[in-house]
Amino acid sequence: DSLTFVLNSTDQPHAQDPGGISAAQVALDRQSARAANLIYDAGEALDQQRFGMVYQRDRAAGSLTVRNYYVWRDFSNFLPFESAGAVDLDRFFYGFGAQYTLADVLPEQVGLMLGFDIDRQNDTRQRFDNMQGHVGPLRLDQREKVNSDGVFVQSKYLFNQRWDMAAGLRYDNIKFNVADHYLIDGDDSGKVSFDQLSYSFGLNRKLERGVLFAAISSSFETPTTTELANPDGSGGFNQSLEPQTAINYELGYKTGTKQLYYEIAVFHIELKNELVPFELPGSPGRTFYINAGKSSRTGVETAVSWQGASGFGIDASLTWSDFKFDRFMDENGRDFSGSRLPGVPEYFAFLSFDYENSNGFTATFETLYSGSLFANNANSVKVPDYVVSSLRATYDIQTAKLLFQPYFGVNNLFNAHYNSNIRINAFGGRYYEPAPERNVYAGIVIRYQ
Repeated sequence: DSLTFVLNSTDQPHAQDPGGISAAQVALDRQSARAANLIYDAGEALDQQRFGMVYQRDRAAGSLTVRNYYVWRDFSNFLPFESAGAVDLDRFFYGFGAQYTLADVLPEQVGLMLGFDIDRQNDTRQRFDNMQGHVGPLRLDQREKVNSDGVFVQSKYLFNQRWDMAAGLRYDNIKFNVADHYLIDGDDSGKVSFDQLSYSFGLNRKLERGVLFAAISSSFETPTTTELANPDGSGGFNQSLEPQTAINYELGYKTGTKQLYYEIAVFHIELKNELVPFELPGSPGRTFYINAGKSSRTGVETAVSWQGASGFGIDASLTWSDFKFDRFMDENGRDFSGSRLPGVPEYFAFLSFDYENSNGFTATFETLYSGSLFANNANSVKVPDYVVSSLRATYDIQTAKLLFQPYFGVNNLFNAHYNSNIRINAFGGRYYEPAPERNVYAGIVIRYQ
């Protein structure tokens, strides 16, 4: 039996937000901030504590895993506009779940796992006017609750030495409840609920070298409480926003030895009601969401990993993506059917070189390539591709009960010009959040065993 505890705390008293800037401003000064973000002192503060535990028990009849966690979060931020531009959010969320895998009670070729998840979230959300970096009059005051319950079953069956299958079912029920305490503009209290039965089915065929696999599954993603905000600025939840659902198809092949592993997979995803972000003229810097009628995602993923006996290793991957809106009319009645999904590059590649020795020293050099992408639904703004590299190293110092792990790293090693974030469909062409130039960091991790 084992019982693992996790306790962590984060205190981030002030993080500035330079906001998205235009292409002209990027060309003039990559380190500049949007003027409104300076005027309204845009940024955020976070104070969070988390406690969790995982219990595991293995017996001849089966194995049991139980999880339990609690998170307290105090979050506030200033957005770059006056009306309701200061946010104060107190959140408490917790969860409990368990899964049980049957063993001896079933035939040897059969596997079965049962489980459930129960998660709860309670928010106190207030919005005030942002008086150029000072909290002004109250504009929104509501209590938000989210109840999420899920049950699932997963099974495996071994037909013979070459064929096996896996299947699963999961039912989720999510309820959103908002109580409006700011009644000057009316009572916006209300409820929203979603539920979905999701499935998965996979088939594996062992070859003389490697495994051929195929899978089909469905998925279900609800909007968050923040994404449910009404674009008209009123309180409550956006009753017209629907969850995003998808059917996923995958076919692939993987093979490996002790030193070399290789995998290639082709996938196709059909989505309904994809959640698409947008900004409004009166609230630049604040994101709202709308559902796209139908979209599809087709791609190829490859990965290779090599580990040498001397401590050197290589990991590499390449992804090709063709993501597009099949049917989509936005909030202003513009038809974007056939457009590529913004924010997703057609090509993405990753390469890393690793070294580790028996004295506890490790070093990693990483390079990633991101192809060009579009910043808006109309595909009229194209963001160029880039290559960025990083280097990090750690050293383990072990005592009887403590492990000291100092680390050091360099981000953007070759000082590339690229964007750390693209604000999709940003108002006024302010799509770009330039990434920092070359920067270094260092720290130490201490573990008690």
